[in-house]
Amino acid sequence: MSILTKAVRRLNADMKEYRAGPIEGTAVYQCEDPMTRLYIAIAGPKDSAYYGGIYFFQFDIPDTYPNEPPKGKFINWQNTKNRMHPNLYVDGKLCLSILGTWSGPSWTSAMTISTIILAIQSILDENPLRNEPGYDKNAASLEHQKYHRIVQYYNYRDFALKSIEMCYKPSVLNKNYEFILYLKDFVVDYYLKNREMILSELKKLLELYPKSSLVSTSYQQCNATIDYLVLIEQWDLCFQQFLANF
Repeated sequence: MSILTKAVRRLNADMKEYRAGPIEGTAVYQCEDPMTRLYIAIAGPKDSAYYGGIYFFQFDIPDTYPNEPPKGKFINWQNTKNRMHPNLYVDGKLCLSILGTWSGPSWTSAMTISTIILAIQSILDENPLRNEPGYDKNAASLEHQKYHRIVQYYNYRDFALKSIEMCYKPSVLNKNYEFILYLKDFVVDYYLKNREMILSELKKLLELYPKSSLVSTSYQQCNATIDYLVLIEQWDLCFQQFLANF
């Protein structure tokens, strides 16, 4: 039996574990060729800065799996120019200690694909700047608050609206990202179930921030012109077309 076959057998066991106990708000697609490649969709957890958005990841399983962790990357097809999380880089770098790309607890052979998904979910939280070394203290600072507002806005504008749009208009996907459509059924189901709650959250944000405003932070020079009135109008138009197709 080859090392690669052992890796695939273990990956198949991981997938069996995931299907037996699926993690809410996530979906995994295992490619047929190569079988060692996975695409994963993770919806932002409720009560986080990422609620309503869907984030996509690619993982490649090495021959040495599970002794060595998968190689992972953040698929930033929505192409926001601001870093959405200290651990998620615009260029796709994914920083997790269990993947060997961040400080902290390292990978062990007892870990699985489900372990990785739960680790990503855990960092998609209410105060993402706390995950950046040097910013992990004084979590109530103005910098933390401003970064939260910027991330929250781009989450709805890019990682929600564009995820919805690609369901009825696949042409918005660059050809290099057409594999995202493997996870389309999950995306459709998620927004059909969560539409009203997401819209309710957007309306609450409009009440808090009724006027368009520029928000900037020194962290990574992130900034956003936040306008929830326009965003809700875009949301309504986008969802009308979405519902006409599903």
